[in-house]
Amino acid sequence: MKIPFPEIFSYELCLSFLKRSPREVLHRIENESVVKALLIDARPIIFKIRANESGLQVDFLNTPSRLTDSNGLTANELKRIENTIRSYITEWFDMETNLKPFYALARKDELLKDLVKKFHGYRIIGQPDLFESLVWAVLGQQINLQFAYTLKQRFVQQFG
Repeated sequence: MKIPFPEIFSYELCLSFLKRSPREVLHRIENESVVKALLIDARPIIFKIRANESGLQVDFLNTPSRLTDSNGLTANELKRIENTIRSYITEWFDMETNLKPFYALARKDELLKDLVKKFHGYRIIGQPDLFESLVWAVLGQQINLQFAYTLKQRFVQQFG
């Protein structure tokens, strides 16, 4: 599956943010690719995201391209999985935000103009899953980030 880049986008800067901690447990960075698993309709879907010349290439590591008829999924179910993953990635990488107005404003600002040159195309990496966001917000309060990652890892190991 392919997701075209927005007009202003830097996969390298987004990837840099995603690999900020080796203790992250909800995705992995492997050879400039992001590997993530999501539970969709009680099915674990594992996918890999990498950049090519025109956008993000999404490869399904366990489905749908590698599914067999024995898994019992219809074409509509496979399409729904693809659409769910596409929406998740689009939101996760903030690909629908129009950055042009911000850049027009930032170029005129003394504090921002050098930063927008240095970080041109950077997107705010989000947390499309509300539960994940709430848990991370609670874990990250009143403690240092390393301990928050430790708690996150323990939480994921205990509860999935």
